[in-house]
Amino acid sequence: MALTRSDLEFCGHDDWDRPVFKTADGLFYCSTEINETDVETVLENISEGFDELYYKGRRADGEPEHPVKYSTF
Repeated sequence: MALTRSDLEFCGHDDWDRPVFKTADGLFYCSTEINETDVETVLENISEGFDELYYKGRRADGEPEHPVKYSTF
């Protein structure tokens, strides 16, 4: 399964200042890019292979564990 931009809603930053995204089913994902406040730039970096989106589970403050495929479509 791959996530798309329409699957993700930006919901803030975690304790490490990483951008955090949430899906409609309550799962959290984050970028490993610290201090990046421009969400669109983060998503562009992920889609171009400069960064990855990681699964965090059901807690916004959880640690990123598994890389997730991301598509801009």
